[in-house]
Parts: sequence; structure tokens; C-alpha cells
Amino acid sequence: MENINEIGSDGHPAEHIIKGSEIFENLFITANDLLGMDIKDVPKLWDPFISQVGLSGLVGSSDCGKSTILRQFAISIVLREKEFLGFPLNVTHGRAIYLSTEDNPYSTAPSIGKQLGFKQQEQLDNLKFLFISSNNYHDLLKEELKKAPADLIVIDSFADLFQGDFNRLTDVRSALNPLVGIANEFETAVVILHHTVKNSEFSEPNKNKVNGSQALEAKARSIIELRSSNSGDEKYLSLLKGNYIGQEFKKQSFALDFDESTLLFKNSGKTIEKTQLGNSKKYGNPDVDFDLFKYILDEGMSYNDAYNRLVADHGKEQVPKITQLKDRVNKEKSRMKKIGRSEPKETDRPTDRVESCDR
Repeated sequence: MENINEIGSDGHPAEHIIKGSEIFENLFITANDLLGMDIKDVPKLWDPFISQVGLSGLVGSSDCGKSTILRQFAISIVLREKEFLGFPLNVTHGRAIYLSTEDNPYSTAPSIGKQLGFKQQEQLDNLKFLFISSNNYHDLLKEELKKAPADLIVIDSFADLFQGDFNRLTDVRSALNPLVGIANEFETAVVILHHTVKNSEFSEPNKNKVNGSQALEAKARSIIELRSSNSGDEKYLSLLKGNYIGQEFKKQSFALDFDESTLLFKNSGKTIEKTQLGNSKKYGNPDVDFDLFKYILDEGMSYNDAYNRLVADHGKEQVPKITQLKDRVNKEKSRMKKIGRSEPKETDRPTDRVESCDR
């Protein structure tokens, strides 16, 4: 096998450096070939969230800004920016492909115009959009990548191109395998946009809240969640799954500011523990929680009666749905069991109202 680099990153002769695409032509790869690639860490396109080669997913509830942030990400790549949202961006080709099923040129033009200040730039020719609603897109992507390699391919959204049952592992794997193949063959990052299950924004960020079969979570090298705050324009970015990424990093969620006028996200510099995001604004009022526990655990109310009483006392916007009330009560039962108590006490009620953790 012929080596292509003259000097390796460590200053050793070229025979120690082998390009990945060369050894991938062989069905079997030796350990020496892998060592010869001279890779000390998994290469990242967006460190540590997205690998340079492989499948990743951005998930979230409807209307939280998933398409908007992915368009901003693609723009940052073609403009060869050094960072995206405060994290290193390692651009190789300065090209990106954005496949959109839900939008069209007439809806995308004003959105991307706001993000770019409606200024044309030569580098933006390297950001190509493909508006398509059928699943015959693999060959189109391959032909475009043969013309010019790209750092990023965005699939927005995966659900529109999927054929089969989302809850069947084999169906989901069959749909994802071609995308993984494209990522490996052309050494690019493929990011699919997908949804979380209903009401997941009221729970702690969790990879098991991704809609459909576990196959999607298993196949992707990383899963990122974007969610909206219940107050203001703040958003939260969480790494739900990341192979070869430390657990401490994955415990954090990163607060992002969002400007409605420019449709741009920026890192606010604030972080929050993922566990706190399970306490939405509806769970952020301690008086609601106390009254809920009193009505159900002490007075024996039905959940329907407790819900109506809470709405009358605190307002509908402060009270979760009944299914979430049940989940809240079950967690409180577990907490009280651990400390050897059967019901809440009046001293549990905070004297000062605590703001939602989303603020």
C-alpha cells in the first residue's frame, strides 16, 4: 500500500501515515493499518458533538429551532469559521449539503437571508440545498459528493424520507444503513433531524425519548437534543449520546441565546445540570408541587379533582397534564419512602417562591 503523506503529525517518516479511505477499500483491515492512520483521538467536525465521519442526530420537539440551528451550522462550515456556539469547528472542505423535505426555496430564502444579513458571499456557493420529498435521494447525494467532497450532509427531516414502521428495529436500520454507508464512503458527517416523543420537554433530556425504535439511537455516533426554555428566547443544547465522550460533559446542558430578528443562536456561557431541565416551568412553582402532594397523598383526591383544584388555585399555565402529575407524585412517593415518611408536611412548603430553573 502506497503512503500519501511526506511527514506525519509526530515528525516521523510518511510510511507511518495511511489515509483512511485507502484501507477502507479492503474488506479486511489489519491492526497495523489502523495504527498507521496515526489517529490519537476520534476526529471531530464539531468538537465534541459531531464526528468528522459518521452519523449523528439532532432531536427535539416541534418548533424548537432544529432546522434553524442546522442551517446556521452549515453556514459556519462553508464560511470556514473556527468555532460554532463556542466549541471548536474543524473544517476540511468548506462544503455542506442541506437536504430539506419540509421547506422550499421560497421559505428557506428569507430564513437564510436573515442569518446572513441578506449579503451574498462567494463561499456560499459551497452550501447546496436539495429540496425533495421522495426517498430516492441516496444516488443524488453520491453524485454530488463525487463532484466535490463535503464536510456535512443534513437530512431535514429523516421522518419524511423514512418508509416503514418507526418502532421496528429492522425498518429503522434499513433506512439508516445507506446514510452510514455514504458517511463512510465519502468521509463526511451526516446529521439527521428527528423528533422526540410527545411531552419529552417536561422530562430530563434522555436518549430514550427519541421517537421510534432504539435502532436510531444505537446507530448514531452522537445524539444532540435542542429544547426551548419556558421563558424568553433561551434554548438548551444537550448531548444525549456521544461515543468516546466523558460522562461529566454529558451531564451538562448548554444555554443558548436565540435572536428572533437574525435567527441566530449563540452560546450564553451558562450551563445547567440535565436533571434540572426535567423541572419545567410547570414544575418550577413549589406551591403547585406542595398542593399536588397534599391533595393526592394526604386528602386522597382523584387526579382529575386535584388537577381542577390546582388550576383554580394557580392557573392553567402553571399546572402539568394529569399524566405528568402522576409521574411527579410517584417520584415524591419514592423520595418519602427513602426518608421514612408517608406524607408531606407543612414545613416542606418553601417560604420564598423559587423561580423556574429555565430562567
